[in-house]
Amino acid sequence: MATKKLLLLPGDGIGVETMAEVERLIAFFNSRKNGVKFETEADLVGGAAYDAHGVAVTDDCVAKAKAAEVAGKVKGASDFDKAAKAAGVEPKTTDLITRDGQIPDLGIAPNVLATAFTLPAGAVSDAIPTANGVAVVKVLEKTETTDSDFSSLKDSFRSEILADRRNQFFGAYMGKAKQKMKISVDREALNRTMGL
Repeated sequence: MATKKLLLLPGDGIGVETMAEVERLIAFFNSRKNGVKFETEADLVGGAAYDAHGVAVTDDCVAKAKAAEVAGKVKGASDFDKAAKAAGVEPKTTDLITRDGQIPDLGIAPNVLATAFTLPAGAVSDAIPTANGVAVVKVLEKTETTDSDFSSLKDSFRSEILADRRNQFFGAYMGKAKQKMKISVDREALNRTMGL
């Protein structure tokens, strides 16, 4: 059973009342055992958006709508890259990433990583909002970690975790020490020492 995502933009005037009826229809279709299911997200446009944000439509709302449009076009396409370019976006490929890794152009995006790691190889995500915009992910390759992989790297993981904890402790200790210390610089002595 397919799940479709819809971005609802009720607007002003009768748009609010009309969208309420659309939501009733969506609930009806979602209650059926067979068929398409819908997930919805709503945003503000028009006067309601202006009252809330000072603009008739926010950049975030436009980005969501564009990403939803792009996701709809690339999800069923036989050639992801070609469909993305036709939709006006440049597809980018990254090397294999870890669950806590950074993604080029997105930075640390836990919601993108969480989605990517739940998709099977070859699958395409819906639009995923991030701090730096919106992403649509296609998983090209997936390498699962085996118990033997973990066992062989267990000692290095332990060392990294201990080093991180030491660094965190030392950083916190030094931060508190700096707050308690009163340091003054003797400029005259410093200049003499530096030969100035």
